[in-house]
Amino acid sequence: MAGGTPTGFPGIVSGRGDSDNAPVEIKADATSQTLRSGVWVWNASTLAWERMTQPSVAGDFDDIEKAVLETKWLDTRYDFTGGELTYKGRNVGHKAATSAATWYVTKYVYSGGDIVRIEGPLVGTWDGRAALAWG
Repeated sequence: MAGGTPTGFPGIVSGRGDSDNAPVEIKADATSQTLRSGVWVWNASTLAWERMTQPSVAGDFDDIEKAVLETKWLDTRYDFTGGELTYKGRNVGHKAATSAATWYVTKYVYSGGDIVRIEGPLVGTWDGRAALAWG
């Protein structure tokens, strides 16, 4: 792998980096006239060099919701019981039907007038919010 073109990978030149002795592949893309590089990492389980891939980045739904969907909600509904917010429903459709099964519903649980738990969001109809699979 050190300093040459591996068989089966035309246009790829590989070598070892100066500082960490890790293989690096460099490919010239003639179509886009760009230079692409990739790093190889040592897998201690297989005892072999493997092409490095980016890790899958996934958070819990709440993080994704905040990062991606928060500005996409076009319809929001609220349900109050005795002055306390019990359910909040959001939908990406403008003027979404309450019977549509595309509502993201959050349930608020109270004790002594304080919110003690926030459940969801669960996906279902706004009309059927109380029957969703709450904990």
